[in-house]
Amino acid sequence: MPPRRHSGCGHGQTRPGDQRIHRARRHGHRCWNESDHGPGGSDPPWQSGGIRAQGHGARGRRQSGRRGARGLRLYAGAARRRTADYRHADGQYRCAGGTACMLSVGLTGGLGSGKSFVGSLLADLGCLLIQADQLGHQVIAPGGEAYEGVVREFGPKILNPDGTVNRRRLATEVFGYPERLEKLNALVHPPVRARVRQAQEEFGRREPNGIAVTEAAILIETESYRDYARLIVAVCRPEQQIERAMARDHLTREEVLDRLRWQMPLEEKVRYADYVIDTSGSKENTLDQTRAVYESLRRLTV
Repeated sequence: MPPRRHSGCGHGQTRPGDQRIHRARRHGHRCWNESDHGPGGSDPPWQSGGIRAQGHGARGRRQSGRRGARGLRLYAGAARRRTADYRHADGQYRCAGGTACMLSVGLTGGLGSGKSFVGSLLADLGCLLIQADQLGHQVIAPGGEAYEGVVREFGPKILNPDGTVNRRRLATEVFGYPERLEKLNALVHPPVRARVRQAQEEFGRREPNGIAVTEAAILIETESYRDYARLIVAVCRPEQQIERAMARDHLTREEVLDRLRWQMPLEEKVRYADYVIDTSGSKENTLDQTRAVYESLRRLTV
């Protein structure tokens, strides 16, 4: 078990395993434009599928203890580098000026680990859901901020006849080539990050005590997890990852295993987590865990 952060800390040592981030990035083939779903458009974030408005009706949910639902692990987490935000002594999350502010939360996981399902549950419970991978689709669409740079870097062979980027061909170009992956992420990551910030800022103005959850495949690998007050990692049993990916993406077992070999292992991602949600059980069990996490986060903002 990694060192844990005292509940009153705002700054401190780097997270355990930080020295392995760059290695994980070199060996990870996931990129910001790659997700579990179809292509997004090129609309601004607030008019796109990359942002899901929060649901209603979660504020009156029952309170849960620290252990939460069966399977849930609530970690104190190792201290991460923060911005000027900190957790106040009374438990409320506060900005540098001492006023309550929107809570920014990162959500990540691995191939087939259930992070998108957890994200949808958090949106239903009352969080704003920002899907960074969907925003990645938008920035490489024609007219998107990264489109010209990606086409210039990887050539017309990655394009469909209509001029849109064929993400499968693009993934083939970078799969197994760390240098190419780093170039792609360098083109795609900055505009995605800017869109995420835009969505957070707009939401924060509308709901200063709200919770904004950003779902992304490679929050840890790109060190973007440092931008968030709390980090949730969705996990499941390895065999379930394989079965889910085979069924969802129509891949062979060997293809899934090959992809998993290039990803940061879930057990390593867990070392960065404040909350771990195990999706190995029933949907109802995952909902119970997610609700417990939501209630824990909500207590930081009220």
